[in-house]
Amino acid sequence: MAVRLAPPDREVSRLEPTDIAASVFLPYVTRPALEMSATAGIDQGDAPLCAAIEGSMVFGDVSGFTKMSERLARHGKIGAEEVADGINHCFEQLLDVSYQCSGSLLKFGGDALLLLFPSGNHQLCAIRAAVAMRAALREAQNDPLGAGRLNLRMSVGIHSGVVNLFMVGTSHRELLISGPAASETVRM
Repeated sequence: MAVRLAPPDREVSRLEPTDIAASVFLPYVTRPALEMSATAGIDQGDAPLCAAIEGSMVFGDVSGFTKMSERLARHGKIGAEEVADGINHCFEQLLDVSYQCSGSLLKFGGDALLLLFPSGNHQLCAIRAAVAMRAALREAQNDPLGAGRLNLRMSVGIHSGVVNLFMVGTSHRELLISGPAASETVRM
């Protein structure tokens, strides 16, 4: 069963009152997964949901957290809290930039994130987001920590094409991303 996602200009923050139940999941479930589930409805049972979306994907791999963790570990509990705060702050800034450019988070993977830009001008949106995320990361390095500045870098891969999304599972639903465009993005 193919599912068409909501138009790309629809923002999750603009959910209708009937979507209040879905809004509870916003901090924990990606926008495409929510839209796929809402479009299919609850009567689908255990049937997998799928979508083929033309768009651009951005894979951003942040490096430098290990060295930061090692430096801050010397400060004990306070250092551990600063590591968590630094990582959270970094990814909040990266995601804010992505959302401003019409992107959606698909997955976190360690210190990397995978984003989808499904809008009509997805190539330009993805490129703008990647450049702006690198600038945000440079700016985040000015935030003071107990063990000095953040020294983070980000490698970025961008690729455009058809992205295949699958919601699979029964008691637990998982969003799987596949297809040549997804593979090429991560390879880059």
